[in-house]
Amino acid sequence: MASYWDEDIVYWDTDSNFLHLEPAYEFFKKNIKSVDNSKELKVASVNCITYLITKVINEAYLKFGKLHFVEEKYRPLINMKNEFMLSRLLMTKNKKSYASSVLMQEGNLIEKQKIDLKGLAIKKSNTNKFVSEYFTNLLKDDIIFAKDINYSNIIRKYFNLVDIIKDSFNKGETTFTIPSRANEIEGYANPVNVMQLRGILTWNVLYSENEITLPTNVNVVKVIIEDNMENNREVIIDYCNKNKIEYDKDELDGFLEKLEEAFNVSYTINGDTVEHALVKGGILNVISLPKTLNEIPLFIRPFLDSEKMVYDHLNAGTIILDCLNIQTPKVNENLIPTNIIKI
Repeated sequence: MASYWDEDIVYWDTDSNFLHLEPAYEFFKKNIKSVDNSKELKVASVNCITYLITKVINEAYLKFGKLHFVEEKYRPLINMKNEFMLSRLLMTKNKKSYASSVLMQEGNLIEKQKIDLKGLAIKKSNTNKFVSEYFTNLLKDDIIFAKDINYSNIIRKYFNLVDIIKDSFNKGETTFTIPSRANEIEGYANPVNVMQLRGILTWNVLYSENEITLPTNVNVVKVIIEDNMENNREVIIDYCNKNKIEYDKDELDGFLEKLEEAFNVSYTINGDTVEHALVKGGILNVISLPKTLNEIPLFIRPFLDSEKMVYDHLNAGTIILDCLNIQTPKVNENLIPTNIIKI
């Protein structure tokens, strides 16, 4: 029997404990003819095991109470609560962060199992909606509800997402922009250090006729724009020619004038004037778009930092790879998932 218990049995996450009882169930199934693969008998078998475990733990609690001079009438109040039976659990290195499917809740069999996500980055409000749904479906189809976990398929889906995001940006779509919230400018000690706010200030210089007012929600794009207007002109023209897009030369001239103005914006913070306030590391690196915009303005598209934004989106799901022991070593800041599997 020892061979069935060679792996870890108890896992814990803050105030919850998880017992891995699959080995015990497999032992039952192998040695007791009446136990088969049906949901009902699996639940019944595991309930028998947890009943015995609960008895043992509650006896330990009673002894604990006695040794710590808890009044006898109060000792039974300390007990183990057996709430869920999970068919599969994927735990992460972060507290209160896991994915699971519930087979039974408080004695009731769940006929239609659902995925339960706790604390994962893919469910946070600042995660792109498409990316959130993509990773949720990956968890459902390839991990939580999959009979077998196929590492190759999972890694392939990560690279497919890379292609989807890059193709979308190349078309000028706003699907994979980064959702963000900006409050009143007075609420920030150093507004130009807040990415989405600096992006709004940059947008308001470039497109003053469609000014973004605060507070508001915006879609953020990361860009790489250098302070060389002639080179920027060539970059835009090359992009338009390559993608067979017509552009107005007067509009291009006007955009470049506004772009030069953005490089020279000064901002006063607590009485101190910050020169080139919208510039970070010698470049303009972020622009916030109004939520009403359905496409990224043409003259911004050639400067999109697609690699960085792809990495930002994938980063929300990297912890899933970590849980599967698939390494994603940080070789550089534009890293995408690798197929290195730790054995």
